[in-house]
Amino acid sequence: MRRLVRDSPCTVGRKRHWSRAYPPLLLLAVAFVAVVWMLPSSLNLPQSNPSTVLEYAPVPPQDKNPPVQSNLSTLGLASSRTLAAGRPSPPPAPPNILRGIGGNPKQFQCYGNPPRQTEDPSSPPCVPFFQGDNFGATYQGVTKSQITVLVYMDIAGYGSGTGLETSPPNGTYIDIDGPPHPACPADYPNPHSPSECDHIKIRELRALSRYFNSRFQTYGRHIHYWAYFSGATTAAARRGDAGANVERLHPFAVIDNAVFDGFNAEYDTAMNQLGVLSFGSAVGSLPGDVYRSHAPLSWGFYPDVEHWAAMYTTYLCAKVAPFPVRHFGNPQGVGAPNGQKRKYGLWYTTDASRPGVRLFAKLVKQNLRQCGITPATERTYAVDGYIQNSKDNGSDGAQAAADFQSKGVTTVLYLGGMETSLSKAFDTIRYYPEIVVGGSLNNDGNTGSGFQNQTAWANAWDMTFHIREDRLENSPGYRAYKEGNPNGDDNAGFYAQQDYRDHFMLAEGIQVAGPRLTASSMSDGFHAIPEHSSNDPFSPALYFDPNDYTAMKDAQEGWWDPNGTPPGGSKPGCWRLVRAGRRFPIGQWPRGEDAFRNPADPCTGYAGGISIQESPPQT
Repeated sequence: MRRLVRDSPCTVGRKRHWSRAYPPLLLLAVAFVAVVWMLPSSLNLPQSNPSTVLEYAPVPPQDKNPPVQSNLSTLGLASSRTLAAGRPSPPPAPPNILRGIGGNPKQFQCYGNPPRQTEDPSSPPCVPFFQGDNFGATYQGVTKSQITVLVYMDIAGYGSGTGLETSPPNGTYIDIDGPPHPACPADYPNPHSPSECDHIKIRELRALSRYFNSRFQTYGRHIHYWAYFSGATTAAARRGDAGANVERLHPFAVIDNAVFDGFNAEYDTAMNQLGVLSFGSAVGSLPGDVYRSHAPLSWGFYPDVEHWAAMYTTYLCAKVAPFPVRHFGNPQGVGAPNGQKRKYGLWYTTDASRPGVRLFAKLVKQNLRQCGITPATERTYAVDGYIQNSKDNGSDGAQAAADFQSKGVTTVLYLGGMETSLSKAFDTIRYYPEIVVGGSLNNDGNTGSGFQNQTAWANAWDMTFHIREDRLENSPGYRAYKEGNPNGDDNAGFYAQQDYRDHFMLAEGIQVAGPRLTASSMSDGFHAIPEHSSNDPFSPALYFDPNDYTAMKDAQEGWWDPNGTPPGGSKPGCWRLVRAGRRFPIGQWPRGEDAFRNPADPCTGYAGGISIQESPPQT
């Protein structure tokens, strides 16, 4: 028997400049203005108001099988074909509120300049109004009025500390459009019927459903969410779930939110083989082949393993390999071997259920030659992804620590994954090497790192692709959740903070696909997003290289401070963000060591999820 707990506290790409991405749009706009000026038209609106605003609204073509258009797709409309003029709302409405075609009332508020769909800086260009034919049933799970989306989750205890809520039983489907119920009590491990109360993840989904349906342009369709709770713990069981899910719901897309038992690639692949689009970032990176082999059905918000490995390797080559040992020992940096040449040891998992982390380690080992790193030794551990794990008796960590010490390792490259036995073993033998972490969305969170031995982990720094977050209340996911349910509890809001990115990416994909929603039109819309750099640590660079199906293209670095306090938190221990979390693309890391240099580096509010697997007490 097991207990699963998810706890919470509170490649170098192409260079595409905007001047090359937008000329077709500029030419179209000039031609449109000329036609409107010279010819009478029903679109020739009165020009009495000098502050008339141009907007981009989708007007579907009249032919039955229009060709796919991409000249306007950089504006977020993969199949839009018309540029129309609009007028600002009359006083007393704010002057920046856009209106629809021919003066029709807006459906959505626009934000920023240029206008985008929501307050999130990563959101697509605004489409405030749509009127016309959305072409009805354009793909499986799509009708004229709705888009069926499944959220796939593991059965587990979810919540914080003693406030755990047990998920509904294995095989349970819940219609998120169904009537809401009171919150389930926190009485793990006793499950409750979904007809009696709403589990924490269901409360989250109801709020996010309301938010994304009310804020993103879906061209007359409602995103109809369903939840499914799975007890699958093998590849075969994951594939079986996929078949049953499709037979029951025939969804357009699935958000893979299973975080505990691995084999996500098997589930997502099976869904793709059945024509379902998949969005999954809950477990971090998957191999690029997983996405490419089923293109254009498989998508990820966070980078694929190849991009992740390139980020980490170029980080090591720029900011670690050129320099001598500086952070060894307790206290850190005092005495030998500080000042000497670094000697490396590798630490990574062999867990069969974590193909992404295993491939990451393989690629990093291959790429280390680029900067002259030859490891003195390498050690592995069997079970990945758990802060506490009843299958781990600590022998992997103890043997690795002894081996690293005997080989004179000064610097351990921690290649993804999560466990806590190694740091404990370091402290046991009073050996404190440098630890350079390849962040994987669990080992680079405040919560998980808080479970490490703090004396040893005080020598850890990381390269991470998570996004800077300060207080929970300021995160896009939490704000979306509270807008969807102003009275919603913060426990569910925490999960919204974590899960928001996949829902955001799905809603963005539906919007940029245009009215004729298919897997291909979504891919056209995504791949029309111009390459760009991050302007601030809260907004990553999100775009897609050719033959690429994951969005994020940059990362940041941090260092562990056992005494730092996260924003809004009370428990000490946080990752401090170098340069306030400034993000860098692959191969563009500034040279020089910056970790531990500035005690005023801000703490991240990113907590991360944790997994605990333990045997029940013996009676």
